[in-house]
Amino acid sequence: MIKLFNTVRLQNFKPIRDEEMRGLVHSVWQDIQKAQDMRTKLQVRACNSISRMALGKTFNDLSVIINMNGLELVDALRESLDLIGIPNIGNLLPALRFLDIQGLERRANDTFEKLDTIFQRIVDNRRNSHANTAAAGSYDENDLLDTLLLLHEDKGHISNTISLTDDNIKAILWVCGCISFLC
Repeated sequence: MIKLFNTVRLQNFKPIRDEEMRGLVHSVWQDIQKAQDMRTKLQVRACNSISRMALGKTFNDLSVIINMNGLELVDALRESLDLIGIPNIGNLLPALRFLDIQGLERRANDTFEKLDTIFQRIVDNRRNSHANTAAAGSYDENDLLDTLLLLHEDKGHISNTISLTDDNIKAILWVCGCISFLC
């Protein structure tokens, strides 16, 4: 766990945060004469920072890997957060749960399947990338996903306690994605 979250790792990500901040200032400066939607600009930069620290790429850069628009990932993450906040009548009246009156169960399953597919593509792509770089004799862990994959491959030998599955990794990536919207 110390390997995942420590001050050295946080300092290693400082150039990413600095670059995103410079990009924000540059973007605001370019449009200085116009009214600007600062909330959107801040959210995009926060989202990019977290995505780059967790996955090594911005959401838009991930579009090639996941074979869809980066905004579809953003929309799926937003939908998952929306579903968490909606009260479910089935929870209040368990006898009606099977009816799924609000359609929340169906929406949640659709969103989960979409996110699961997206995150599995990201994990598989990184594994393939690791296999190629390992074959070339060079591999360097750079981001959270790299560290999680190393822990997964370790299968508890070094850490003695942590044995991650793909589902665990995808859940952590989902949390990272959701955090970017809460900033």
